[in-house]
Amino acid sequence: MATNTSPNPRWKELIADGIAKGFKEGEKTSVLYYPLATVTPGTPPQPHVRYVVHRGFVNEQRSKDSPSGVEPYDKDFGSSVCLLTTTDVRAPKAQQMVETAKQGGANGEISWWMESSQLQFRISGLFHLLPTPSHPLFKDFPKERLAPPSSSSSSSSSKPFDWAQERTRVYEKLSPGLLASFARPVPGSEHPNASKLEGGPGEGTEGKDEKNSPWPLELPQPGKEENEEQKRLLAESEKNFALLVFEPYQVDLVDLGRDQRSIFERKGDGPNCEWSERRVVP
Repeated sequence: MATNTSPNPRWKELIADGIAKGFKEGEKTSVLYYPLATVTPGTPPQPHVRYVVHRGFVNEQRSKDSPSGVEPYDKDFGSSVCLLTTTDVRAPKAQQMVETAKQGGANGEISWWMESSQLQFRISGLFHLLPTPSHPLFKDFPKERLAPPSSSSSSSSSKPFDWAQERTRVYEKLSPGLLASFARPVPGSEHPNASKLEGGPGEGTEGKDEKNSPWPLELPQPGKEENEEQKRLLAESEKNFALLVFEPYQVDLVDLGRDQRSIFERKGDGPNCEWSERRVVP
């Protein structure tokens, strides 16, 4: 297993700087959103893209005491370049990744624009689904290969990284609305009250439609349930929640403010390898 002497690639440092600058300049929400593209196998293959929320990097949490603004969550391990977001394991994008993975890997791309920094990151990599441990797909997750490097200060270098804990860590920080979303029927399936609904997205009164939604619009944080029904719904939510781990192997970075562009490429098979950088024409 690699140690934390594995260099932190410059592109990742620029992402951290860009997020910090975005927060400082009032982009606290928008700087954490980016389009995520997947492909459904077929003739021809069909691309699909949607916006997701950046949930940080593997084993990283925010820190006011660290110069970089982040620190390892599990101190026995160091930093990772693998990005995190979330999905419903029943969602179409999750199924697209499963089907693509059968044909050599769930390749995809993230396109991330940071307005304050004038930086565009096009990150190519592989998607990996991390569902609840009882889900059949859990065994397919490459736990050892994607584990962050062990810390040089760790006294237990043989200790495996706890992926179930990493998944739970992210889940327990989700908003009440997102927690509730995982307890709904399958995303994209027909609305059970479709015949009664009027209008559509962008129409009707402002706010969420509590009257016609036969499911809760919010759930409390785990451990703060007020009744058995909330416990049941949170259990359903947790069962459907999956952590989406994105393993990058190439980053195309454009600095519009300075009219500069670089291609970063991973120099080995695994997220803890070194990275090369070459300048190209913007």
